[in-house]
Amino acid sequence: MFNKIFIACPISKYLINDGLDKEFEEFIKEIYGLCKEYRENVILALDREEYGKKKMYGDECTTLDYKEMKDTDLLIAFPENSAGVAVELGWASAMKKTILVFTDKKYHQSELVKSINSITEGENIEIDTRKGYKSQINIIKTAILKYLIK
Repeated sequence: MFNKIFIACPISKYLINDGLDKEFEEFIKEIYGLCKEYRENVILALDREEYGKKKMYGDECTTLDYKEMKDTDLLIAFPENSAGVAVELGWASAMKKTILVFTDKKYHQSELVKSINSITEGENIEIDTRKGYKSQINIIKTAILKYLIK
């Protein structure tokens, strides 16, 4: 059973002034809410940073994310082209965490990211967000529920 879930997603590219791109914010809140329905302990840096209103930088966010990853059971990752999410995928795979990674046809994905589950439990789900995340929400939620209902 997965007691602690860490959701990794790009942040910087979606920041607009003192907030977040609304479409992405709605999407990630829906995923966060789904996870919270099934597990109490869900980590989402965007929630901690109040969706762009309380940004964290450098040592502060890196140290917090690494600490949270140590006792995470399941990583749900949306790498897009984020170097930060790539780092979190590296940490999780080195720590042998279960990883559910959503690789997106909209972005070039490294073969290392696509195949990360060859070295740890989990799976890669290919999505296509060229029409937005909402177009893929049912695929994403169904894949996540497989892990939450276990």
